[in-house]
Order: sequence, then C-alpha cells, then structure tokens
Amino acid sequence: MMSRAVVLIGFLLAAAAPLAAQQAQEVRHELSFPDLRQQYITVRSAFPVSGPASVVQMAVWTPGSYLVREFASDLEGLVFRNVSGSALPFSKTSKNRWQVQTEDVSTLVAEYRMHAGELSVNTSWASPEFVLVNGASVFLYTAATRHLPHRVSVRPPPGFNRVLAALPGPQAGVFLARDFDELVDSPIVVSDEVVHRFSQDGYEYRLLNLGAGPLWDGGQSAADIQALVAATNAFWGSVPFAREYWFFNVLAERGGGLEHDHSAVIMGSRWQMRERDDYIKWLSLAAHEYFHAWNVRRMRPMALARYEYGHEQYSESLWLVEGLTSYYDNLLLSRAKRVRPAEYFKRLALDLHALETTPGAARISLREASYDAWIRHYRPDANSVNSTISYYTKGAVLGLVLDTRLRRDSNDRLSLDDVMRAMYQRWRGQPYPDDAFLDLVGELGGEGVRAWLEQLLGTPLALDIDEALAWYGLVLDRHPINNAAREAGKALLSGFGVTWEADKPSLVIATVIDGSSGAGAGLLPGDELLAISGERVTPQTIEDRMLRLRPGEQVELLLARRGRITRVSLPLEEARPATYEIRVQPDFGRRELRRLESWLGQPLELVTD
Repeated sequence: MMSRAVVLIGFLLAAAAPLAAQQAQEVRHELSFPDLRQQYITVRSAFPVSGPASVVQMAVWTPGSYLVREFASDLEGLVFRNVSGSALPFSKTSKNRWQVQTEDVSTLVAEYRMHAGELSVNTSWASPEFVLVNGASVFLYTAATRHLPHRVSVRPPPGFNRVLAALPGPQAGVFLARDFDELVDSPIVVSDEVVHRFSQDGYEYRLLNLGAGPLWDGGQSAADIQALVAATNAFWGSVPFAREYWFFNVLAERGGGLEHDHSAVIMGSRWQMRERDDYIKWLSLAAHEYFHAWNVRRMRPMALARYEYGHEQYSESLWLVEGLTSYYDNLLLSRAKRVRPAEYFKRLALDLHALETTPGAARISLREASYDAWIRHYRPDANSVNSTISYYTKGAVLGLVLDTRLRRDSNDRLSLDDVMRAMYQRWRGQPYPDDAFLDLVGELGGEGVRAWLEQLLGTPLALDIDEALAWYGLVLDRHPINNAAREAGKALLSGFGVTWEADKPSLVIATVIDGSSGAGAGLLPGDELLAISGERVTPQTIEDRMLRLRPGEQVELLLARRGRITRVSLPLEEARPATYEIRVQPDFGRRELRRLESWLGQPLELVTD
C-alpha cells in the first residue's frame, strides 16, 4: 500500500508539471530600477529557444508613430546566458539584432540596461517621480516567440507601491500579455498618484494624472473625459474592450498622444486647465486617442495588419486613420457638450487656416502624404511647409467636406458617421485594403461621390471649404485682422512671406513661403533680420513696424546670414493671415439651424454666439 507521503509527492509533481510546461511556453521579463537616479531600467528576459542559434531583436519604431527611432541606441551591457548563469557566445549582426549560440539550450536569458531619458508618448522614461515604460523601446523579442504569452514582473523602486498597466495580472506588479504585440501595446506606469475611476456603458475606466499638482483639477478632468467617452461610445454604437481602459495623462510640460487597445498615453501641461482654449486642446487630444480604439486599433489598414518592428511599414491610408480621427476629435467635443458651438468653430478654423496657408498642400496628395509619413511628417524641415501637407490636417478638412457632401446629397439622411460605423462593422478584426473606404462610400453614397473622393485622395486638388460651410449657413473669414482694418479704413498689416523661429531672442527666419516676395528676393531660413530700411527691428517691435509700413512699399532688409551682413530689397505684401474665423451668414435661418444641430449634436439658438 502506497504511503500518504508518496501520494502527496506524486500529486505535487503532477501539478508542477503543467506549470513548468506553461512557463516554458511563455516569455518572461523582469524589470527593476537599481540605477533610477541615472534613469536606467534593468531588464532580464527569458526566451524559450531551440536550435543551434537564435536571433534576438529590438524594435526600431513603435506602432502609431511612424518614425524609425532606433531604440537600440539606448541599450547597454547586453549579455546572454543559459538558465544556469553561464554566458553564451553571441555576435551583433545589425544595428538591432544579435545572434546567440543556443545549441543544447532550451531557455535563453538576456540581461541588459536601457537608458530611459526621453519623455514622450513613444519612448520610456525613468525618474524618481514616476516611470513610463513603452514596450517597443525596452523589450527584446525573437521572431519565434512573438506569438507566445509574455509575462512581465516589475519590481517598483523604493518609495513606490503601485505598478499600473492595461493588462491582466495574477498579482500586483505582474502582468500577462497574450503575445509580444500586446506587450508593446500596453504601457506600464510606476506611480502612486491618485487614480480617478468611472463606469460608462457597463465598462470600467481609469484616469491617472501624473505630475498634476494643485494646478490641475483631477475630478473635473475625469468628468470631462467621461463625457467624451459617452459621446464616442454612442457614436460607434458598441464598446470593444475586454477589460478596463486607462487614460495615462502625463502633465510634464510636453505634448503628444499615442493610442493603444486598452489605454492611451497623452501629455500636456499642468497649466492647461487655467486657460479655456488650452484646456480644450487637451480634451481634443484625449478624444483623438480614444477614437483610435476603434479607428486603427481594431479597424486597421492591411499595410499595418502585422507589425514589422524592424523596418518601416508604408500605408496610403493614414489620412483615414489619423485625418478622419482629427475631424471627429473636435466634433465629439461638441456632441459631448464639452464645448460651445463658437469654441468648436474656433478649433475647426485652426485646421482650415493650417491647410490653406501651407503651399505644400498643392504639391502632394493625401495618399502620398500618408505613404511618406516616415520621411516627411515625422521629419519636418524648413521647407516642409512648401513641399508637403499633414495628413492629420488635410484629412480632418476632408472629413468636413465629405461629411457635408454626404449630408447634402441625401438631404441629411446619410452622413460620414454612417460610413464610419459601417466600415467598422465590416472590417473590425480583419485588415482592410486601401480602397475599402472608397468602396463603402460608393455603396452608401453613390458612385458620383466615390469618384469625387477618389480624385481628392489621389491628387493635390484643393478642398471646397466654402461650399461645405455654406450648407450650414456659415462663411469663412480668411483675414479677420486686415478685413476689419479695411472696413474701418485703417492700415493693413504687411509682410514678406516668412515665419520666425519661436525659440530665438532675435528675428531668425524659420520658413520662407513659396510665391511670397521674400522667396522672390532670395531670403533663406536661418537669416536674421536686423533692420528694415535702416530702422532696427526686434521680436517686440516687428508687428508694429509691419502695421506702419504698407503693402506694395519697397523696403531694404538688413540681414545676418551665417555671420555675414547682407542687404536685400523687396516689395512688401499683405501679411499672411494669422487666424481664420468662421461666421454665420447674414441669411442664416431655421433650415441652416436644423443642419447645424444635426451636425454638432447640441441645440443652438437661432442667433449663435
């Protein structure tokens, strides 16, 4: 008869066997911070391997931000070992790849440090205040284990008690991603800041304000985020989350946002709540990243169906991914009743102004701008204003004119909202080809609209903004300052087609606009303007001098160009408008009122503000 001890030992061994098998079929990462003051993250990763050699890699970019960032440049002290701790021979085969000899090895252990000293939504940051881990910039991977579960254990630094991520976990500080893609898609934050919680439509949400301080009203920002969530959920008609959704809001005097399946990282300033327009900008960013949970995270172009972390992935559909999201982020602020109509029009006017004052819009199509994101949008230079256009900006304005065209042709029975929802229903969970959206527009709105949209996407054709606004009884004032001066019989603001470097104490030219008198005279980016017609000018006096001089007047500019003094003569022209304004047409009536209310999603007075 078998003893109880033998039976117990047999039971424990049987139970341990599946656990060991499970661990052998997952990648395990451990993060610690012994050198936090020097901004290092220490990483230990264990990969199941087989065969005489294994190739270990590091990503060069992160999804959602289309720029090769060369994360391996921050990696230090890399060694490879077996589970017994013995070092394994390896060689570096490219900037982000290492080949390790793994004959007779079943588990490959990589140990290294990552310097995390760049605070952005795309990179990782380690500091005594908080830690932000973006997976692509920290974790190594192998092609053979990408599909396996990835377990991450985070040992918080002394003084911290909480590790947060939009991932399930068996215990505090331990998270389990279904594969490497989900690991990369799930930022990890070490912070003990207050977490604001709310429920909406049966789902749980969390807002973490990092570095907020007394200037930031956490409760108000959570209430506003909840209103945006409600409006966005209602727009799509379904909520796709499998678990709670996190807003990681980093208030560190930086900007930017990055979307993820169950979270978003947004960055801003602690001072933004103190100025209404600035706070609306932050709300718009939050709305943009949340909208992405549908548009790109779960409804994704075929070119991004499977992420290839070692090189660029080109897509012609970023105008849809980012541009139409940029159209809806501000519009949903209105539908959530977080902004008044006049505030929405001010945000819309910013996009209209940016599009029409960028000469590059006439040189590159939206599809080309999308495809060239890697070398144009994310690598701007002094001539970018003349050579390209942002697919965010033109895509947002395309959203306006397409939405209006669909509404007008159907007498408000069909809108871009319907197309977006149908697109999501048809393509969620499977990648769509580049023409999928066009085909759906033709199916719902007719072949005439499809052909029209095809031309707008494939050529640099200008968008008819005035026609779109007129449908709602609105008109665009393209130079409110000079137009007001004309009506009052006052002097017009003059200029010569340049913009100035914002961070310089003197007047240094940032860009020269094609077709301007400055371009004709040969002005160059980097030129420093010292005087106009013998009179000294500074950043503090330039606007006053441009008001006192007249468009058409010939002047001489005294410049410093790479240390040498030079003189240039040119005629002044009417200054480029600094802003646009959207106004109500004089014959605005109840028909236009109904259209506006349908579009903006809130009741309006007949005479708007």
